[in-house]
Amino acid sequence: MPANQLLLTGVPAFVGEVLGPTRVKFFVDEKQSNRGNMVEVDLAKNTQAIAAAAWAQDAECDHQTHGGRTTIGPTFHRDAKHVGCVYLAERIFTRYPFLASWPPKPDERYQYQLVLRANGGEERYHGFKVRVVSAAVGSLAHVEFFAVGESAPSGVPQWIDLADRDVCDPQANGFTTITPASPVGTIGALFMSSRVIAADVPNHPKIPPYAGR
Repeated sequence: MPANQLLLTGVPAFVGEVLGPTRVKFFVDEKQSNRGNMVEVDLAKNTQAIAAAAWAQDAECDHQTHGGRTTIGPTFHRDAKHVGCVYLAERIFTRYPFLASWPPKPDERYQYQLVLRANGGEERYHGFKVRVVSAAVGSLAHVEFFAVGESAPSGVPQWIDLADRDVCDPQANGFTTITPASPVGTIGALFMSSRVIAADVPNHPKIPPYAGR
């Protein structure tokens, strides 16, 4: 993974304990009462506050503003938001064994993942679950999208240019698994650029505007 790249996974956040102005512990299940199943995060150590070169070792989560996907906080005073979602850096996410089962089926983890990359500017790609509908035409893949929580795709199939990094993250970067050679019926990951996905509630994948969502 390049130094100036970060993989984040979005999880629900129900704040159960406030440890300081920006540090909290939260449950990922509102019905959970076992305090051993809480995630601790410092919202001040976010991708906006930390320099890109230090994301891998210092960033704990995505930020809340200017395109960020975390929605609780950012500080915990009278008007703080205590219920929402947190996009956790991979090193924080993997620290908690109970998150290994996140998300529940039929969803795949990549549907809740975000790749953040500094490449002369900030690039953001969110994961989607897709199925190949028909053979590719050059670099154009014909796919249909799965909504979160659904075991079958829905909506009108779309043509996606896999070679256009303004549309999707290239398969060579290791996150998108759909290629022009993927057989019809293949189900896999397609990481779409924030330039083309709809602004939506950030605790589930963002459906491209042209997918009719």
